Amino acid sequence: MKNFVITIGRQYGSGGREVGRQVAEKLGVPFYDKEIITASVKETGLDAKIFEEMEERVTPSFLYSLAVGTFTPSALADTNYFSLNDRVNAIQADTIKRLADESSCVIVGRAADDILANQADCFNVFVHADLEERIRRASEEYGIKGDRDEVEEVILKTDKRRSNYYNYVSGKKWSAVSNYHLALDSQRLGIDGCVELITTIALRLRPDLEKKNAK
Repeated sequence: MKNFVITIGRQYGSGGREVGRQVAEKLGVPFYDKEIITASVKETGLDAKIFEEMEERVTPSFLYSLAVGTFTPSALADTNYFSLNDRVNAIQADTIKRLADESSCVIVGRAADDILANQADCFNVFVHADLEERIRRASEEYGIKGDRDEVEEVILKTDKRRSNYYNYVSGKKWSAVSNYHLALDSQRLGIDGCVELITTIALRLRPDLEKKNAK
C-alpha cells in the first residue's frame, strides 16, 4: 500500500502551515515545510539561504526544458544548461518524492500534490481565508510589520509567487477547487476546526494510520 500523504496548499495568512503541523501531530506522522529545505541542503551541500531565497520560484528555462523533454537528472549538474533556481526546484521535487517514499506524512506547499500525483496516496487540501483575516494574522501572528496596506501588499505578492510557481510546475491553476479534495475556510472554521475535519477524513480514508498509532 502506498504511503498516505496529506498535501496542503494555502493562501498566505490563512494559517495553513499551522493546520498542517497540528494534523501531522494528531496523526503521528512527519510534517514537512521548511524541513524540505533542510533535507535538500543535506543532500546537496548547498547553502540553505539559496533554497530559502528561491523557495517556490520557477524560471522560464526550466519550464522550457520540461516542455520539450530535455530535462534529465544529469543535466542538473550543468550550470550552463540550468540556472541555480532550476536546480533548486528540481532538487526539492526529488526530496519530496523521497520523503513520501519513506513514510506517510503531511507536506505544505511546493506543488507536492502534483509532484506526488502518481507516487503516493494523496489527500489534497487547500486552506483559505478572507483577506482581512489574513491581514490580521500576518500582522499579529507572523510579525509582518507595516500599516494595513503594506501588510496586504506582502500577502498579495506572496500569493502571486505561490500561484505562479504552482501554475508553471503543475500546468494547473493554483487554488482551483478541482485540484483539491477539500477546501477549507480557516476564518469560518478556525484552525482547530480545520484540523479536526482533515484528521477525521484522513482516518476514514486510511484507518491504518489510527491502528498504527494505537500500537
